[in-house]
Amino acid sequence: MTSDAKLSVYGTKSSPRLATLWIGNALPTLEWACLSSWAQAGYRVDVYSYSDLLVPDGISSRDAREVVSESEVFANPGSRLTFAGFSNLFRYELLRQGNVIWIDADMLAGGVTFPQNDYCFGFERDQVVNGAVLGLPSRSAILSSLREQARYRSQQDWKWGQLGPGLLSEKVTQYGLTEVAQPKSVFYSLSYNECWKMYSPQHVEEILALRFQSVGLHTWSNVIRKGPPGLRAKWPPAGSFLDYFYRSVALEKPAIPRTSRAEVALFRLVQEGRSLLTGLKREFLVA
Repeated sequence: MTSDAKLSVYGTKSSPRLATLWIGNALPTLEWACLSSWAQAGYRVDVYSYSDLLVPDGISSRDAREVVSESEVFANPGSRLTFAGFSNLFRYELLRQGNVIWIDADMLAGGVTFPQNDYCFGFERDQVVNGAVLGLPSRSAILSSLREQARYRSQQDWKWGQLGPGLLSEKVTQYGLTEVAQPKSVFYSLSYNECWKMYSPQHVEEILALRFQSVGLHTWSNVIRKGPPGLRAKWPPAGSFLDYFYRSVALEKPAIPRTSRAEVALFRLVQEGRSLLTGLKREFLVA
């Protein structure tokens, strides 16, 4: 198969069709800005929703019922309302339609074009493949297995990640596709335990460099939601990457306060603590 034939799965070399799902009445600021960045970069982006959702200029709004019935929507188990698990089932069904690459709504556009391959996914860290960017041939064996297993496992007791990165990593290994997974630098150059840096003016150049050396940059909104309330309810600190990024997609600061230095410091402390604890757990398990 020629490279051009492979590229036809996603549309054109420079501008594949991208799509995502949002469940809720409104897009938060971070997701709005991330989606805007893809349109600004010249990509076609479809946002599927079960409601009358307002989307940024240059973005198409689509009815999610075209892909999965609203009666099949389910929330993650636990106290915090999120539909992350269902979004995995939805993306697998969407990819079955063909001619599309899934992106999470909190993935922002980078400075590098998409890989020229039928399979589009990448490592988040060693042995973990994340599906925040996911493209698969519509008739592939791995996609059929993902669809089947996501539906089956969603009816069982499951935890965060088990219908997404956990299942995807398992199937990538099972179908011998590890070698086609993109390295961490392509989609996940910003680690989930370092997303506090997006709020730090001292790290703006670092994050800008990561962005423009990547196809996309995952901003880890699910991690931010677990941080201090000011991260989502307030505007980013002046001079930070997010402050720059929001202005780059024509978002103006509303009449709300900025996230304080203390809140950013607390977020950093929490993230670094969790990272240390995770590292100790892995070391203990290996030992």
